[in-house]
Amino acid sequence: SGMLDVVGRAGEKPLFATNLVGDFAGGSMMCATGILLAYIHRLKTGEGQVVDAAMNEGAAYLGSFVYNGRDTLYGN
Repeated sequence: SGMLDVVGRAGEKPLFATNLVGDFAGGSMMCATGILLAYIHRLKTGEGQVVDAAMNEGAAYLGSFVYNGRDTLYGN
C-alpha cells in the first residue's frame, strides 16, 4: 500500500517494516476496533454485528496518518 515509501528518514533508504504494518497495525488494529464497537452495539441494542476487517485497507488507513504527519514525525 506504499507504506515503505514513508517509513524512515528523509534522504535515507526506507526501513523494512516487517509484519508491523499489515499484521499488527492494518489487521489487528482494525479488527480489535470493530470487535469493540460491535460489543458496545450489542450491549446497547442486544443485536449482533458482523466484523469485516481487511488488512490492506487497514494498512492504507494507518498509512494516511503516517504520510500526512511525516513532517511532524520525522522533523523534515
